[in-house]
Amino acid sequence: MQSLLAYKGHDNVGEASGAYIFRPQVNIPDVVNAQPALTLTYLEARQVYSDWLSQTIRLIPNKTFIEFEWTVGPIPKTNENFHNYGKEVIARYEAPTIQSGKQFYTDSNGRQMILRIRDYNADFQVDNSGEPVAANMYPINSRAMIKDASTAFTVLTDRSQAGGSIINSTIDLLLHRRDFYDDGWGVNEALNEPGSDGRGLVVRGRHRIFFSDPSSAAALHRQAAFEIFHSPIISFANYDNVPNYASKYPTTFSGLATSLPSNVHLLTLKQLDASTLLIRLEHIFAKNEDSVLSNPATVDLTTLFKQFKIVSAQELTLGANMVVSGSASTTVTLNPQDIKTYQVTVTPQ
Repeated sequence: MQSLLAYKGHDNVGEASGAYIFRPQVNIPDVVNAQPALTLTYLEARQVYSDWLSQTIRLIPNKTFIEFEWTVGPIPKTNENFHNYGKEVIARYEAPTIQSGKQFYTDSNGRQMILRIRDYNADFQVDNSGEPVAANMYPINSRAMIKDASTAFTVLTDRSQAGGSIINSTIDLLLHRRDFYDDGWGVNEALNEPGSDGRGLVVRGRHRIFFSDPSSAAALHRQAAFEIFHSPIISFANYDNVPNYASKYPTTFSGLATSLPSNVHLLTLKQLDASTLLIRLEHIFAKNEDSVLSNPATVDLTTLFKQFKIVSAQELTLGANMVVSGSASTTVTLNPQDIKTYQVTVTPQ
């Protein structure tokens, strides 16, 4: 189950909700519309909650996820008792059958998954009785997850967002904000961006959700996160027919002569001069995350590319500013979560 909700941004009494502070006026979000208008088309459901809030839910052939594409804004101003309240709009995903309790997971810069426990910190006694929502929101760069012994539920984002599991068996993601009071932390203005037309900003984004057993969750979300992050850029051109267009212009291209292992990603390919490249490879799985894909992976750099051949390689530190002594092999072995950097010499194929 999924719903779009909105917290009321705190007014100017004390610390307002603003650019640096997320602080709901009350800890229960408002229901924007309990019965949004619904239109069904082939593999899509389109919901309109209001003139500023809507989404499309779609199934994509041959894919294992459900996609939610949401549009939020311009967020209106709510005037109550001479106070102008903003809104903090969230998407709440509920999976009541998953007994996750207070535990959930968020990624760290798109890499390892970190266990979070609501209202808990290993280093000190936590008292979130005053602001339990704000205190339990975390930065989510690419994904969040809840799971139990039998089922994992993962949400992939297309941008960095705040999120958390404020209620058992749920994931909340903060989509868009607009507030009308300064939070007092140095900006000296409210989080009220009017946009070019003065009405406020409109934000559109996507979430993709996966259900799986816990043992296969990483194999789904690791590779799918790269797919959403590296989504193709769509362009348009005039043509009379597809065969004629394809005869004049390249319609497919791959620079790889051999496929990389499923657990390896080419992170950097940068030309330094006519015969020198900088290459980074990363192992995208964590230790023990998958029974197969968390194993070490080996790549032969000399057989990897079509357009050129790598004839020598020197490993560098991650920032490519120091040489790693004794490492000049063109065969690279990556352990879980490794990132290795190489300066390579190439010749044309």
